[in-house]
Amino acid sequence: GGGVVLTRGDATARTPTARWAEADGIVRGDEPVLVTGPAYRLSGPAFTADPGTGDVEIRGGVRLVAGGPRP
Repeated sequence: GGGVVLTRGDATARTPTARWAEADGIVRGDEPVLVTGPAYRLSGPAFTADPGTGDVEIRGGVRLVAGGPRP
């Protein structure tokens, strides 16, 4: 709680809260998440993240804004 930030390379995911399940090692969030990276923003209402692989799955619909200058 209090704001959660997940990073992998040049991608950053931010959400108000998340929870980690020891049983499977997966991080889950049921509040809006915003993922940003070079020249894109991806947002959705919920997510699942696997710290072992670095994969993030946005659940419940996604909005992608791509383009703009690259750093």
